[in-house]
Amino acid sequence: MNVITMPSLRQRLRSETETDHKMVDSILSRLDITCRPDFIQFLLIHLDVYTRIRATGPAKIALDDICERLAADLSTLGFSNNPETNSETQEFHDLALEYIVHGSRLGAGVLRKKWLQSEDQDVRAAAAYFTASGASADWADLCVKLRRMPWGGAISDRVVADARQIFNRFAASALQHAAAT
Repeated sequence: MNVITMPSLRQRLRSETETDHKMVDSILSRLDITCRPDFIQFLLIHLDVYTRIRATGPAKIALDDICERLAADLSTLGFSNNPETNSETQEFHDLALEYIVHGSRLGAGVLRKKWLQSEDQDVRAAAAYFTASGASADWADLCVKLRRMPWGGAISDRVVADARQIFNRFAASALQHAAAT
């Protein structure tokens, strides 16, 4: 018996955000997160993007947690970050936001190995972001949801467009922070 599988939103997100994802990875991989200035820049880029997102539903819990962790690490490093209170925020589809946040947390697991190589005790003390747990389980749960959704349709179109927009915000923030240093 042949089983026919229909293309899913999970496959579409992976396919249609691949270039955006690679661009962000390329930009962020230029930062040496074992050194204080680059690690601060890495944290600021993430916090800049995430604090400009209005979230509701399940994504809000993950987003609030990641923002608290980023702010705690910046505080540990003695860096006072005062996000602009008048900054415009935008709401994205929950699934797009979960895709980015849970994917970012998975990526943090990979980057953690590099961060652990830091000889700067202050960098190593700023551990909140890299010690978050549950990334694999959250990612697996999200993938199940996405595999159950169709490749096409208005909701899928919005999720893909929103995910791409968030990736582009990361790239813009990284370039802005690089220009400021």
